[in-house]
Amino acid sequence: MAKISRFKLEKDTERLILKQLVKIFKEINKEDDIDALFDNLFTRSEKIILAKRIAIAILLEKEWDYFRIGKKLKVSHATISFVKNSKLGASPAYQQLFKGLENVF
Repeated sequence: MAKISRFKLEKDTERLILKQLVKIFKEINKEDDIDALFDNLFTRSEKIILAKRIAIAILLEKEWDYFRIGKKLKVSHATISFVKNSKLGASPAYQQLFKGLENVF
C-alpha cells in the first residue's frame, strides 16, 4: 500500500498543488508524454492502486458482486466499498473514464 507522509499540507497548499496537477494533465495531449509523466510522478505501486480502482469502478458498473471483484483484482471489500461510495456522487468527468474501457472485462 502507498504510504502518505504524517506531515500534512495546509489545505490551501494541497488545493493549489492538485489544481496545478489537473492543469498539467489538461495541457498534455500526447500519449507518450502522459506515460512519461506517470512514470515520473507515480511509483509502480501507486499506478497499480489507481488501475485497480478504475477496474473496480468498471466492474461495479457491470454489476459484479464484491466477492467476484475481490477475487479477480485481489482487493478488499473495504476498497470496493470506497470506490462504490466515491462514484455514487461522481461528476460527469468520472463517467468519461469508462468510455473506451467498457470491454476490458
